[in-house]
Amino acid sequence: MKENPLKYSLTTRFKERQILRLLAIKPGERLLDVGCGIGYLSSLARSHGAEIVGIDMSHQALRHAREQVEGRFAVAGAGGLPFATGSFDKVIFADVIEHVPDDHQALAEIVRVAKQGARIVISTPALEGVFTETWLKTYLHGEDDEFQKNYREGYTTESLQELMRDCSIENREITYTNFFLSEILLGVTKLAYGSQKTRYNSQADLVEVADSWLFKVYRRLVFPIFFGIGRIEEILIGGWVKGHCLIIGGSINKK
Repeated sequence: MKENPLKYSLTTRFKERQILRLLAIKPGERLLDVGCGIGYLSSLARSHGAEIVGIDMSHQALRHAREQVEGRFAVAGAGGLPFATGSFDKVIFADVIEHVPDDHQALAEIVRVAKQGARIVISTPALEGVFTETWLKTYLHGEDDEFQKNYREGYTTESLQELMRDCSIENREITYTNFFLSEILLGVTKLAYGSQKTRYNSQADLVEVADSWLFKVYRRLVFPIFFGIGRIEEILIGGWVKGHCLIIGGSINKK
């Protein structure tokens, strides 16, 4: 089994700890990963004892997810989940909501298939970061493609909280990642990725790039340094500065 390349994604690694903390997974719980991609977050949840069900629109990404994670994976969109009402204890909705045409419908579907009191964690680009309107946020996402069409650039903290509240998701806890230096370093990695592949259609594209010599150098030499800098920045300023990635955890309260 190949190592999942998202293990070396700065933005994914910065947010994974917060997502897992907010989920508070207990062994045996049934978890739905909406937009699971190649299965990195699913694999982390599985390592904490969750029973995994993942959906994605990309057949190719799901093929890699099935190779990486013990679980059930299906082709489906967030707006029409092929599951029975009240099926899941935990839900991951990571960096997907900005790509769905009807965000309210997507959350309503998640609430439907989740159990009463289920935990959900949503991550999305924050519109309150220093670099929100710059190329650092739009590079490689400037054109519409099959799976990564941006229906919105992200959310403010207030707008996502309001949407969640309207969809019966309560007890919200807010956190951020990707502050200042970490966002600059992420931009550098995007430039390196763009030198190998000019389009980013789905997470499956990362698997191809992971075989390149440039990625091997990045994985062994560059990533440890960049990730360390980002973690130090998070420790120093993470408690009082809004970052470029917004993460909100909440609980389902069906009315």
